[in-house]
Amino acid sequence: MKKISVLIDATYISGGGGCILLIDLVEKLLKDGFNVGIILDYRLKDEKFLIANSVCCIHSNILTREFSIYKNGKNFDITICFNNVGTILRYSFPLIVYFHNVLYLKNTSSFKFHLKKLFFILSAANRNIHWVCQTRSVQVELKNYLSKYFIKISPLIYPFFPLESDNLWSVVEHSHVNGLIRFIYVSDGHIYKNHYILIDAFCMLIDRGYDAELSLTISEKFPELQKHICYIKSLGYKINNHLNVPHGNMSDLLRCHDVAVYPSSNESFGLGLIEAAQCELPIIASNLSYVSDVVKPFRFFESTSIESIFGAMASCYDTTLIPSLLVTKDRSLDFFKFLRGVSRYVFDK
Repeated sequence: MKKISVLIDATYISGGGGCILLIDLVEKLLKDGFNVGIILDYRLKDEKFLIANSVCCIHSNILTREFSIYKNGKNFDITICFNNVGTILRYSFPLIVYFHNVLYLKNTSSFKFHLKKLFFILSAANRNIHWVCQTRSVQVELKNYLSKYFIKISPLIYPFFPLESDNLWSVVEHSHVNGLIRFIYVSDGHIYKNHYILIDAFCMLIDRGYDAELSLTISEKFPELQKHICYIKSLGYKINNHLNVPHGNMSDLLRCHDVAVYPSSNESFGLGLIEAAQCELPIIASNLSYVSDVVKPFRFFESTSIESIFGAMASCYDTTLIPSLLVTKDRSLDFFKFLRGVSRYVFDK
């Protein structure tokens, strides 16, 4: 039986949750018997992608990306655009756009991002494209946004994410011994992640007499935020920044804490929430749909309110901390059935 070959266009993916999901997708496709090729953003040139059957690296821009898909796509049965944007040109092979960045649906002042959004809207008019997303709320938001441009699409929902190995699971007690609660926020430092607001809420918590620690994971890409963390720490607040934690070690870091806090104002999937739930942590998070799509949090708060975040953190001292439940599930096998169905259509044709 012929192996189905899949080309993944991963241009514009340069790190963060997108990179983690990309690695997960490649590994699962190979395990399920697909041949996999990748068009990789040069910033991700790394040995971890050499597991794919073929890899090429390009400097990501609209023209080089379109040319690479045109050149390489005809050698594969299916092309997955893993970067939220389809193609303007129509091809004989099936195209699937994996949409996972709701920033394309928001207003932005960046001229460079305006060009990407324009290309995104133009590519959405290509009726040869299948759209896939991770959650119901992103599906609705994407459909509503494109309808303003008289573009009708019907995105499918196929969430997938790295799963914790069974042998890593253990019963975790969150009893905040001697009144200490260790909070953790696993995220990069983009402004919409609301780190400054969280830090102000944490300082308010300490100033009101609560015993707490806060752990963050801010890389060198955000030097101003790193300086602010160092300054707050110099004032005597127990705040720690864990630099460059490999994703494989993230569960160990999470299990060293009592509560995961997630104040981001904008997420498409919330991979950090999923990781915290898999580590059986109580989660306090923004009162936004992306949270409810994937977990049942311990407490909600308003993501841009210092007082609201402080209140949610303080409430953790008044009750037993209950681990948050994961309400989404990995549907990668269903996604692969869909890929096989699309490829059979091409073969029959």
